[in-house]
Amino acid sequence: RTPPRDHEIVASMMRSVLAAALIASAAGFSAPVTARAGRSAVRMSTNPNAPIKVGINGFGRIGRLVFRIAMKRDNMVVKHINSPMAPEYMKYLLSYDSAHGRYKGTVEVDSKGSLIVDGLEVTLTSTRDPKEIPWGSRSVDYICESTGAFTDTPSCMQHITSPFPAKKVVISAPAKDAETPTLVVGVNAVEDYKSSMAVVSCASCTTNGLAPLVKLIDMNYGIAEGLMTTVHATT
Repeated sequence: RTPPRDHEIVASMMRSVLAAALIASAAGFSAPVTARAGRSAVRMSTNPNAPIKVGINGFGRIGRLVFRIAMKRDNMVVKHINSPMAPEYMKYLLSYDSAHGRYKGTVEVDSKGSLIVDGLEVTLTSTRDPKEIPWGSRSVDYICESTGAFTDTPSCMQHITSPFPAKKVVISAPAKDAETPTLVVGVNAVEDYKSSMAVVSCASCTTNGLAPLVKLIDMNYGIAEGLMTTVHATT
C-alpha cells in the first residue's frame, strides 16, 4: 500500500498525543473503542516495521496513554522509551491504570531489560540528556516529548541533532517559546503544518477542548468576548 505522506504521519502522531492529553484531562471517563459501520475495528500493533515508528521521552501519564493509543493502531509502533523509571515499574504502570483499566495486550520485561509488549520489543533507556537517547539506532522517526522538561524548539532539537537522531518532535504541552508552531487538530493543523517543521506543539488540553468549539462559533456567528473555566481531574 502507498506509504503515508509526511503531513499524514505528523497528523497521526498529533492525534495520538492529543487523544492522550484529552483522555488524561477527562476525569477518568473514556469510551470503549468500537468499529464504525463498514470499517474494521482498531487492531493492536503487531508489526515492528509499521510505517510510523514512535519514540516516547517521558513515561508519565501522557507518555503511557500515547503508548496505549499508538499500539492500538496497525500503522504505528512504539520502538523505544526513555524514562528514569525501573523496567518492572514501567511494566506495572502500563499494565494497570485505575482510570483507564488494564492494558488489553501483554506486557513483560525480558532479560535485557526491555519491555516486550504484544510480543514486540520496546527498548529502554534512562538518560536525562536527549542527545544520549539512541532514537536512530532503533529506527525511530517521530518523538512524543512528554517529560515536561523540554517545551521549546531549541531543547527539542537535541532529539534531532543528536548522534542518533529522530526526524520530528511533537511536544505534548504548550510551547514556551514563540518559535515553536502550535497546531490544534480540527483547528489549524491541516492549514498551518509545513513539512519543514521539525518541532511542533499540540498546545494544552484546555486549548484542544475549547478551540474547536470557538472556531465553529466564530466562523458562523462571530465572538465579541468570552469567558471560560477549565476543571481538571486530580493527578
